Amino acid sequence: MTTVPKVLERLQCCEIRHTFKARAEEMSHQLDLMEHNVAAVLDSKGIKELLTLAMATGNHVNDGSRRGQAHGFKLDAILKMKEIKSCDDKKYTLLHYMAETSSEDIKTYGNAFTLPGETFESLGAAARIQMSQLGEDFANLKLARSLLQREIKSKEHGAAFVNEMRPLLNNIINPMYLQLETRLNTLKIDANNLILRFGEQIKDTTIDVLFALLKNTLDCWEGCKIDLKTWKEQEIAAATKAAKKTKKKKSQKDMQSAVAAEMAKKLARRMVSQGSGLKNISQVSPKLHTHARRLSTQLNLKKM
Repeated sequence: MTTVPKVLERLQCCEIRHTFKARAEEMSHQLDLMEHNVAAVLDSKGIKELLTLAMATGNHVNDGSRRGQAHGFKLDAILKMKEIKSCDDKKYTLLHYMAETSSEDIKTYGNAFTLPGETFESLGAAARIQMSQLGEDFANLKLARSLLQREIKSKEHGAAFVNEMRPLLNNIINPMYLQLETRLNTLKIDANNLILRFGEQIKDTTIDVLFALLKNTLDCWEGCKIDLKTWKEQEIAAATKAAKKTKKKKSQKDMQSAVAAEMAKKLARRMVSQGSGLKNISQVSPKLHTHARRLSTQLNLKKM
């Protein structure tokens, strides 16, 4: 080993040969997630409608005050709407009202609202990717590439080393590196434009923070819609149960009346047969009918 020139550098180049492609592919996958979600959020009609509805609701609630004519707001203002609760029902918030209103508008005007619109299944995963970490990963790939370029030019290595490493550099490392560089620079520009589009400051907000805030907002929105659906189903179930109970009581009452009437007829026939002076069943006194009803109650016929 002592006769091999630049052993450490050779070992580093061998490590680059075995790890560079996998590291570059992992970064490419992360860039895919970020690029997809930046484009999806930027082009989303549903999010635009949600923001429009939120601003209209906020201006309506603050009507008459200096906050009632707002032309914009921070994204986290939508989350604060979930903290404004109804006086009659503490579970019902201003965000529930927005969701319920938008649902009614969809029923009335058809496609006037596109809420909730698109789904953002990978938004949470994108929120866990930090642009600073992407920058560090790319910087490490750049160092690896530079090291390989330097060692290939070094005259201390033999032809076998150079012949093995040069195709690796030219055919795999350089194309992947240049592609990642272009994509990362483009992503930074698009991410900054998206941050500005939402009224945030680039120096205060990173794209992963914006994604996390947006994911939380959309989750709260979907949660309110689920709440409204659940409450509606519970209301329908309670009304159905009450209707069945009322119907059952009416059925029991009708049955009791029928039994009481039959008992009254039997009592009337008995009185006629015993010579009480009643020649027709229709002449039975209402009191007799009442007495029969009382007897039916005493006989627990109500449960029938």
